[in-house]
Amino acid sequence: MMRRSEPRRAARRVGMSIAFVVVVVSAVYVVVDLARWEWNRAALAALVCVAALVVFSTTVLVGHLTRLEHRLDDVDRRLAPDRAATGREARSTPVARPRFAWLDDTRDRGVFVPILLGAGAILSFLASVVERISGAVAHPNLGPGELERLGVVLVHGEGSSAVERRRRRGRMRRVIVGLVALALAAGAVEALRQLTQSRPGDVTARGSTVVEVLVEQRRLAQDPELLVVELWGACRSRLGTGVAPTSVVGLGGGAVRLELDRALGTTGRRRLVGCFQDHTLDLVRADVIAVDVRVEDGPATP
Repeated sequence: MMRRSEPRRAARRVGMSIAFVVVVVSAVYVVVDLARWEWNRAALAALVCVAALVVFSTTVLVGHLTRLEHRLDDVDRRLAPDRAATGREARSTPVARPRFAWLDDTRDRGVFVPILLGAGAILSFLASVVERISGAVAHPNLGPGELERLGVVLVHGEGSSAVERRRRRGRMRRVIVGLVALALAAGAVEALRQLTQSRPGDVTARGSTVVEVLVEQRRLAQDPELLVVELWGACRSRLGTGVAPTSVVGLGGGAVRLELDRALGTTGRRRLVGCFQDHTLDLVRADVIAVDVRVEDGPATP
């Protein structure tokens, strides 16, 4: 027969698994969207990642607190009979009279109190003196004979030195793992920086670029050519100055061909495609079908 807590535990595990998967997938999409220059999608994925991480952390914390509460309840249930028996014994047991009756009458014996206090202070002082002298005279290390008498087995002169070597190896292992993790993190950051950094010479060059865009609208009935022009107006700042469209031609079925007077480099293509596909306009979705770049001989133009 299944207990009541088992369905809750199973539901909690399923929820934690889903939250963990959402955290991993959204974190991956944050990196992918940043590499594609899709900033709005990256921000949305980051928000989803943070929300799922908060849910996952809260679930783990609530689970630990629930288990702690159950343990405290079990301890209270186990101690309840003993407390009840102790209370009954305390109520049924008569109050015992003091064992030393002479303490009741201290009119003629009050002088013993300061004597006892003084004797305790003197004995404490002597004990501290003996402890300091023994600490200064005694050697901190034990020899093989003393270790054998204490039950410590030495194998070929090994003992504390072997333990120290194992500790040293463990510390070295942790240092190596930390350095490898740091190197991997630095490599990931450098790769992301290479994908998202600005390279003025790689944005545009002499030539032309033809971009085919498929536009989808929701609750709108505008011309696809006008929507592509609006998209270009929202995204032209990412390519710098000097880039202008030469023609905007509708191909039918929502497809539009946009021709630019510059040849876009790797960074320029990534910026333009990412901006077009990043839901720049409300209720409009644009997918870049193809990008054709024709480069002419000549220096790159920032």
